[in-house]
Amino acid sequence: MVGRINVGGGVATAAWAYIAVTYPAGSTCTATNGTITLTAQGTSGLYVFQIPEPTTTPETWTVTCTDGTRTNSATAEISAQYSSVAVTLVYGRLPVGYQEVEYLQSSGTQYINTGLSIPYGGNTWGTQFEITFMMLSDVTHAVGGVVYSTTNIHLGFPAVLSNTALYVYGSQNVSGAPTPVVNTKYTVLLNNSSHQLIINNSVIGTYTTSSTVNGAADVYLFGAHNTYGSGSVSQRGSTRIYEYKRTINSTGVVEQHLIPCYRTSDNVAGMIDLVGGTFYTNAGTGTFTVGADV
Repeated sequence: MVGRINVGGGVATAAWAYIAVTYPAGSTCTATNGTITLTAQGTSGLYVFQIPEPTTTPETWTVTCTDGTRTNSATAEISAQYSSVAVTLVYGRLPVGYQEVEYLQSSGTQYINTGLSIPYGGNTWGTQFEITFMMLSDVTHAVGGVVYSTTNIHLGFPAVLSNTALYVYGSQNVSGAPTPVVNTKYTVLLNNSSHQLIINNSVIGTYTTSSTVNGAADVYLFGAHNTYGSGSVSQRGSTRIYEYKRTINSTGVVEQHLIPCYRTSDNVAGMIDLVGGTFYTNAGTGTFTVGADV
């Protein structure tokens, strides 16, 4: 160990402690106690920092990795001389400046415009939707979608009308679809290529659609996009959404993948798109509630 070089820390005549770090390959990794900064040799994703003397115990070192876009840090507490500490660093799936949370929750006045439309009145949109949600106050509102009349709702995931069933498309309720239960978490997948409604990994049934296309409108979350009235949002209620994904059936390409989060600079809550990077915030009034940090 004598004479081994810790890049950035000079020549260490002896290693008094060790920090073994696993980090994303291709990243730069450093360790610092605020006075001494050591830099990992290479970017392999594995490195053992040899802590040079003099040092005091206990002593806290901060280990950081970055790929130029993403950064993550963790602390390593050296409790005794000649001890070793293991640290694992991974990047979150969100860009720097955003904190992922378990869910985004509306009180009934908030909603999000996803910015991507679907045709309504027809079955030509060829899109698969997957959403994980929970209804909190009642089950008579829409989780999301597009409405083009008082009775016809067109969307890519369940909405509820008249507290009867999960409606999926063109006011077609699937036979056997359960009425949602308040405070119950559901993951629902609507596969338009097979016309299947899948709830919590169980195929509930299939549905039919009309061949007539009346128009197209952006899909809303936490409510339905009302196209027959003022063009605003309707059928809102208190809902939690944990994740939302939209995929093109013919290619399997994910068009949009929205994750609940908040912007760390100002704590504004919303959903960020893992595909395009767009941050979607509240288009209504009031403020979203966020779940625990992920």
